[in-house]
Parts: sequence; structure tokens; C-alpha cells
Amino acid sequence: MLRVVFIASLLLVLSECSSAKWDANWEDTVAGVPDAKDIAMFDKKERNGICYWQGGFWCSPGNECDDGYRYVASSRQNAYNEWAGDAGAFCWFGERWLCCESDKVKKNPKTSCTHGGGQNCGAGKTLIWWASWNEENLCCEDGTIVP
Repeated sequence: MLRVVFIASLLLVLSECSSAKWDANWEDTVAGVPDAKDIAMFDKKERNGICYWQGGFWCSPGNECDDGYRYVASSRQNAYNEWAGDAGAFCWFGERWLCCESDKVKKNPKTSCTHGGGQNCGAGKTLIWWASWNEENLCCEDGTIVP
């Protein structure tokens, strides 16, 4: 009986999908499903400042930051950086990288930065990014990134 229900459901879905391509207003029938234009918008690298989030919609940053940029840190959270803006939604599979202009990164982030919690880093540290979902943050020694 379960097979019959499954096959009937599958046929219904396939028939809806195949008929949608002939409908002039098919986009209205699949509302809420991201199309290539939506995905391209999420994958667009916003360079409003000296950094950007690498990874976009799929949370898959690839192998390295773009030429002229250096890896600073990664996050699975909806993190915010003052130079790169919002990272986007939580990454269930993968992570996003924060990449900053190489000449602005003055210290090694692997040794001068630590993960913590909250919006305050303490004396001698600068808040690099903060995630509101779980209060996770990245704090680096002052002078690590100089805008």
C-alpha cells in the first residue's frame, strides 16, 4: 500500500512539473523555490568594504579567496562583519569564509584571533564578526585588520 501511495505522489509531482513548463505564468506556480537568478544574487560577492563573504547560497567557499584577498576566518552562522555585511543564512552543510584585502590584514588571523561569545571582545581585541543566532563571535588582537 505504501508503494502505491508513493508512486501516486510521484506521478502527481511529475505531472505538475511537466505541465508547469508550458504555463506562461509557471513562475507563480512554483513560488518560494529559488531559481538561478535568486541563487546568483546570493552568490554575489558584496564588496562594500575591505572584506567579503566567500561561499554564498551554497555555503561552499571553494579552495581559496579571490586574488588580492586573504582568508581571515570561517563561520556557519548568520554572521555580520562591518566591512563585508551580512553573511546570509545558517549553513547546514559547509561554511562561509571571511576574505579581506591582503594588504589590510596585518597579523596572522590564525594566531591573533579567537572565537568567543557576545558582542564584546575585551581589552586589546577587536570584534571581527558576530552571529546573532547563537552569540558566537570572532575577536582579533587590535591591528589584525586595519581598514
